[in-house]
Amino acid sequence: MLWSPYFVNMALILSIYDLNWGEVGPYGLVMAAVLTGLVVVFFRSSAFADDSWTVPEKEKETNPPVSSMRTFLLFLGVLLAASFLLEALLPYSMLTIVSVLALLYPWVWALARKQGASFAQSTWKHVSGSFERLYNEIGIFVTAGFFSVALRSSDAGVWLSEAISFLSQGYMILLIAWVVAIVMGLSAVGIHPVIIVTGLGGALSPEIFGVGAPFMAVLLLMSWMLGVQVSPFTGAILMTSHLMGATTIQVIRKNTAFILSAAVVLSLVLFVLGETVM
Repeated sequence: MLWSPYFVNMALILSIYDLNWGEVGPYGLVMAAVLTGLVVVFFRSSAFADDSWTVPEKEKETNPPVSSMRTFLLFLGVLLAASFLLEALLPYSMLTIVSVLALLYPWVWALARKQGASFAQSTWKHVSGSFERLYNEIGIFVTAGFFSVALRSSDAGVWLSEAISFLSQGYMILLIAWVVAIVMGLSAVGIHPVIIVTGLGGALSPEIFGVGAPFMAVLLLMSWMLGVQVSPFTGAILMTSHLMGATTIQVIRKNTAFILSAAVVLSLVLFVLGETVM
């Protein structure tokens, strides 16, 4: 969520501020590395009392499919390399490049491996049932787009920018704190982060705060990632709670120390990056 050009938050925020991935992605990678360190630190403390490590009997008797993993990593590596190379060479945004690659690259791969017929059948099955599976997500993004345009077209966006500017008093660290607090607070009460961040992105002009567009983009990426951790209605939390057999509130509560620590540490990392290189 902090760096991937294939994740929806990156695509939306790059579009809002008209940025290339190269202007944002490297800073997201730095923050992702820091977050990974925090995950390692808090991993054991997030365990539940009845956790146990089990290996199915059939997995004990067979070797893991190494060849399949190698094929997957090769597929992913070529996709990443093609995305970054095409963005560097062509006058198109990463959103456009990723969209075109999503349509063409799987077909090229399937044909190269002589699996075109089976891939065509799988594609038709996937596309024909996609609306029934994704209508909730479609509704969320339509709502987010409407909310963003409404803020841009009304005085609400200007008022919000001025309010955050007044509260931050020109201090970058306070700007980071307020934006993170707003996104996490609204996410915790059930508003999806895509709606919050898209609206904020349309309302908050970097020039008002004396920062660059890449800084504001990374701030919103970070805020979105943190908002997902505290929202009881995001896909990640709902899927996790289902797999664990726990309620969404239990999952969020168990991660409270990790989430708060991540908010503080990543805010400080972004502050240092903003003061030095961004």
